[in-house]
Amino acid sequence: MKPEFREKWEKVIPLLENSDKIFVFTHVNVDGDALGSSSAFCLALRELGLDAHMFIDAMPCYDISYMLPEGDYVHVGPEASEIFSERTCGISVDASAKTRIAPGLFALYEKLPVKIKFDHHEMSEGWDFADFDFTDPHWSAACQGITAFITELYERAGKPLSYEVAVRLYSGIVTDTGGFSNSGTTPEAMVTAAELLKIIDRDVTWIFRRNFDDRPEPVARLLGEVFSGMEAYNEGKILLYAAPPEVFEKTGTSAAEFGVAVAEINKTLGCKIAVTLRYDPVDGSGITEGSGAVKVSMRSVKGISAEKICKEFGGGGHECAAGATVMGTLESVKKTVLEKAFEACGL
Repeated sequence: MKPEFREKWEKVIPLLENSDKIFVFTHVNVDGDALGSSSAFCLALRELGLDAHMFIDAMPCYDISYMLPEGDYVHVGPEASEIFSERTCGISVDASAKTRIAPGLFALYEKLPVKIKFDHHEMSEGWDFADFDFTDPHWSAACQGITAFITELYERAGKPLSYEVAVRLYSGIVTDTGGFSNSGTTPEAMVTAAELLKIIDRDVTWIFRRNFDDRPEPVARLLGEVFSGMEAYNEGKILLYAAPPEVFEKTGTSAAEFGVAVAEINKTLGCKIAVTLRYDPVDGSGITEGSGAVKVSMRSVKGISAEKICKEFGGGGHECAAGATVMGTLESVKKTVLEKAFEACGL
C-alpha cells in the first residue's frame, strides 16, 4: 500500500466496521475488472460480518458472469435506494469519473454520507466525487490495487482471504491485462496475481478459457458480422466496425456482448488502431439510432495512445485500451473518430 494511502485507510477502516450497510458500485457496461473488484469487495465485507450490497447497471455478458454472486444483496439498478441510512458507506471501484457510473446508481451513491473510491485510471474531468480517494494509475487493474486493502481487512479479523474472493480478484487482473499480455501489465500485478494463485491453490486455466476462448454461438455470429462489415483504412492500419442497430437482434446478442469485438479486430496483423462504434442506450431508450449517443471502443499498439484520442471526446481508459461516449450518429462520430485516428498514426 502506498504510504500516502495509509493515513486515509486508517480513517476508512472504522467507518466500514461501524457502518450499518455498505454499498459497492462500479462503472456502466461492467467488464471483468469492474465486476471482479466490486463482487470481491462485496463478498469480502460480507464474509467479515458486514452488511454489504453491490449495484450494477445491467447483467454481465457470459464470459465474466461467473463472477456475479448469487443473493439478494446483488442489485441490478438502484431499486434498493431506500435501504440506506446515515451510517451507510458507499464504495466505488474502477470508475474514474462520476459519468462512468450509471446515472440512477450515481444518484444513489451521491446521497450516501461516506463515499470511498478505488480506481486505477488517470484522473479526468469529474474524478473528484469521493471523501476518500484511492486512485493509483500504476495499478494494472483495480483488482490489483484493492487486493492489498481487502487482505488487510481479513488480517485484522484474523481470517484468511477466501477462495471465492481470490478467484474474483485474480479474474479481474487477468481480464484487464489481457491475460498478462497488455503493455500496462506491471511486475507488481504479476506478483499480486501469484499471491492470489497461492490462495486459489487449484487449476485456473478455466478462467482464461472462459474469458478469452469460449464464445456462445450468438457471439460467434456477431463476430462474423463484425469481420465481414469491418472497414479498413490506410492499408489496414486503422480498422473500424460501426454496428448497425439491427445487428444485435439479427444475431441474438446484446450490447454487453459486443465488448469483445474491438479486441478481436485488434488481433488483425498490421492493425495499429481498432475501433468499434455502437449506439449507446444512455437515455434508457434502447440501442436505437434515435438514442443520440455512440459508444466508442478503441485499442491501439504501443506508441499510439488510444487513451489520448478518447480523452478528446470526454472519455479515457488506458494507453492502449480506451473508450468514450459521443453524441451524434454513427456516421458523424465515425468521421470525427477517424480524423483523430489518422492524426495519431501520422497519416
